[in-house]
Amino acid sequence: IRGYRMQKALFDRGLHIKTTGDAVIVAPALVAERHHIDEIVAIADGASLRSDTSPTRAVPPEPRRPNR
Repeated sequence: IRGYRMQKALFDRGLHIKTTGDAVIVAPALVAERHHIDEIVAIADGASLRSDTSPTRAVPPEPRRPNR
């Protein structure tokens, strides 16, 4: 799922995240208790983030290239 679609799906469920390329940034409040983190995980886990139009397949990582 593309970053914008993931961000919108989670925002609609009450969780604000930031996406940068393939990375998702979750930044809870500076003072957060265990139940706050549990709520974040529950929202992210419960959200249906799979696109109906995209195939479900794993993308293999690109081979590492030696530094020159």
